[in-house]
Amino acid sequence: MDEDTGFAIKNIKTLYYENAIELFLGNEYEARFEYLLAEENALALDTLGTAISEPNRVEIFKLMHIKGEITIKDIEQTMKISGTNAYYHLMLMLKANIVQTRNKGRTVYYSINRSHIDKVCRYIGQFGTNSMEVK
Repeated sequence: MDEDTGFAIKNIKTLYYENAIELFLGNEYEARFEYLLAEENALALDTLGTAISEPNRVEIFKLMHIKGEITIKDIEQTMKISGTNAYYHLMLMLKANIVQTRNKGRTVYYSINRSHIDKVCRYIGQFGTNSMEVK
């Protein structure tokens, strides 16, 4: 029993997102918490596969790796594709969370979302030959 409020507080759990915290109180939320935790850790590999399965997107990804940050104009000049086409590819890559953006004035800079790539590598790595157990 909490001395200040008079309420019995048991089984408090929290789930941390990049920009939010969800607080769960009591036993009835335990199943929901476990479900959300599994959802948070699950990676949308189908979306990732779509994002890297097209040669232009692979080239855009390589360009980001070389330059660090790129704009749509960089893609147009380097790859000789239209801005609309470049934007389409970038949106699919953003949806898969392998690319992140930074705005400076009216210019949008695109770069590799390295933290997500690291998460994907760790997830896939658990199935490799050097892995002793599946998590």
